[in-house]
Order: sequence, then C-alpha cells, then structure tokens
Amino acid sequence: MDELQKYALSTDKSYSPSADEQDKITKIQYEFCVKMQNAEESEFIETARKVRAELGFPILYFKSVFKSGVPKSIESAAVLECVIECFDCSQINKKKLMQNYIDVNRLDLLEICVKHGWLAQPKKRDELIFYANEKCRTEAAAYLLEFKNSTADLKTERKKAEKKLERELNADPNSVSELKKSWRFDKLGDGTLIILGYKGGRSEIYVPKTIGQNTVTAIGNGAFSPLQTRISQQRFDFRMNGITKITLPETIKLIDPFAFSACRALREVVLPKGLTDIGYHAFYDCEALEKLTLSGGVKYIAEETFAACPKLTVYVRRGSHAERYCRERGVRFEIREDE
Repeated sequence: MDELQKYALSTDKSYSPSADEQDKITKIQYEFCVKMQNAEESEFIETARKVRAELGFPILYFKSVFKSGVPKSIESAAVLECVIECFDCSQINKKKLMQNYIDVNRLDLLEICVKHGWLAQPKKRDELIFYANEKCRTEAAAYLLEFKNSTADLKTERKKAEKKLERELNADPNSVSELKKSWRFDKLGDGTLIILGYKGGRSEIYVPKTIGQNTVTAIGNGAFSPLQTRISQQRFDFRMNGITKITLPETIKLIDPFAFSACRALREVVLPKGLTDIGYHAFYDCEALEKLTLSGGVKYIAEETFAACPKLTVYVRRGSHAERYCRERGVRFEIREDE
C-alpha cells in the first residue's frame, strides 16, 4: 500500500498530497467503500483487519458512502466488533445505532456498544433508558437499568445535577453561554455577528443586540424559516406555526434572503431604523403578517421580498426607496411621516 492509499484510507494525515492527487484520493475511498458495502461478513472482517494492520491507524469511516450509517451486515456481532476495532467511529451516530438495536431487541449488540464505552456519559445512558421505556422495550430497559445500577455513582451524579441546576438558575440570561442555548450565530469579517438560527421556543422573540462583546448586525439566510435545511420536524413545525412576533434590535442593518420565509403564524416583525438591506423572499409566504414599518434608511429591497403576504401593509416614508419599491411592484403600502 503506497503513501497516497494510506492517506486516503486512514486517520493519519502526515502525508501532504498535491492538488492533482485529490481525484485519486476520492476514487480510492469510493472503491474501498463499495467493496466493503458489498462484502460478505467474513470478507468484510478479513479485509478490515488486514487494512487496519497495514495502515497502523484506524480506517477512516466514510459516512458519505456508508449512507445507511453502518455497513449492511452490522446486524452481526462479529462485524460490529470489527467496526469498533478497526474503524474511526467518531462519525457514527452512536445514539441512533443503539436506538436501532433497542427497536429490534438486539441486546447482544447493545452489550457490545456498552462494553466499548458508548454509554459512559450519564446523560446518554439515561436518554437511552427513557427511549427503551417509551418504546416499551422492557428487556432493553431492564438491561440498561441494571447497567446503570451496577456502574453509576448515583450520589456523585445527583450532586453534579444539582450543581448544574443551580448554575442555570443563577446564570445571567444575557451571558454568551446562555445565549448559545437559544441562538446560532457566526462572526462576520468586520467582527460583528450574524444570526443563523433560533433554537428557543418562545412565540414572541427578541433578537439580542449583542452577544458577549460583539454587536449583532445581520439576520442570516433562513434564520427563522421552516425551510432552512437540516432542522428537525419539531423545529420545522414551530417555525411555521409557532412564531408570532419578532423584534429586531437597532443594530441590525441586513436581512438575508428567506430569513422569515414561510413563518405562517408570524403577525408582526419590528424592524430597526438602521436597516438598509432586505434580501430575496425574506418575508415570502408569511400569510399572517399584517404590517412592516420601513424607515427612510432602507436602500435595497430584493425582488419578491413581500410575495405571498396577503394581509401585509408596508408603512413607508414619503419619497423613500421603500415607497418607490412598493408603488412599482403593487405592494400595499401607507405613508408615515414620522420615523
């Protein structure tokens, strides 16, 4: 096995491939994964152990090719042991895999996961016990409870839980650690922050003016929209039907495309006077939205920003860009002389 093959298949990245070797690396990885996916159990185990020995490092776990998350023969205890022994398992969704074993009542496979420390964290252990009870998998629940009672230091865990609860009760709601529980955000090139998503559950939302020492100046693409990719069904439902009002701080200057798109219960968005730019479809399909007030400082409004908003009236300053935009595109508007 040459250096390029070792680089492509292992977690060791001491080799530095050239730019024209990237296609070869992708091909090596793809061919290896196809071979492993289609291999019989004995061939899978033999190949994995041979490659692991040659590499001297764990084999990279190619989640993008193992689309099911695990090889097709993972139902075998021998294959599961081999995967844990030979592969870098950091990309495996261990919680999901163990939930699958609970669903099919495979305690033998669950025991292997436990043996290799996959339930070392009390939180994950208790979540799995709750899952087993919720799914009425009594044998799995009994096994997990026995594991907890035989291994857990319940007194220490209780003290840790009490301390955590005390910290949460006494925490500053405006601290970075607390705000991270409700917001996803990123730093822009100028050092200010852009809001990427809301993780909380309030129907009336107040976007923070600052997070830590950094000022929030932008609302990102799809930040409140149920159409944002990679969100849960619960989060999708909440964004579409649960958000009724959003207040933006005076520091916001930019609203990116699709920011509030398809928030169908949203009746009001309080916009700041300093807002200058509103992106494409930012308020698209906000069918309950009744009013927006745009200051004279708004300089750019993308096409179809207010499309499919049947109840919306936009309040604008006389002679402003917002007035011209609404007039030219047939958006219902009213003139307001006061800012």
